[in-house]
Amino acid sequence: MKKIILLLSVILVSVISYSQEEPTPIRDLRSFTDARTMGQLNNDIRRGNRHADSLYSHNTRIIALIARLDILETVSSGYMSFGDSSIVVTLVEDTWASLRNSSDSTYIVHDTTNVTMVGDTITMKQAGDYRLDFSAQFSATHADTIQFTLYKNFAATGSPVTITTMDSTIQNVAFSQKLDSLIIGDDLGFYVRNQASNDSIILVGSHVLIELIEPH
Repeated sequence: MKKIILLLSVILVSVISYSQEEPTPIRDLRSFTDARTMGQLNNDIRRGNRHADSLYSHNTRIIALIARLDILETVSSGYMSFGDSSIVVTLVEDTWASLRNSSDSTYIVHDTTNVTMVGDTITMKQAGDYRLDFSAQFSATHADTIQFTLYKNFAATGSPVTITTMDSTIQNVAFSQKLDSLIIGDDLGFYVRNQASNDSIILVGSHVLIELIEPH
């Protein structure tokens, strides 16, 4: 509905703009008997050409707007949530480990448009700028320093989020990240590490949402 309203508004403005410039009626050719009237005819033709150019420009802009609205109407997005009761993520001190488990069932995919979600990995099918929201719930050994981060094409991107655990109760972590200029085929994944020891974590919940902000 928003697309239709915006499109009708643009067309209305275009029609009003064009209608305000009334073209001069074409003169009767039988009256052109001298250089003066021939000059007036040339002026009429030039005015007509300007009107045609103006209308063509308006139509071109409208067509471009329709194409852009079609892109925005099918916004690339995806949502997935934790797919198990708990998963033990084995860690080596200060070494990043994927949240993906051996059966690629860490997450359950609920909805996708122009993105592919498998395991903990998101693969882009449309180029553009995106916003990603991640949250997780886990337990760990007391006084461990646990970090979560986003990987792009198997390399860490952005700043990790750090939590120093106080006891073995459930901890919560979340971050939101803007991802500029992703291209088709880019892979995103989620990693965790323990900076204080080799202690593992137990993942008990997680949610991931990714949405297109600006198509390229």
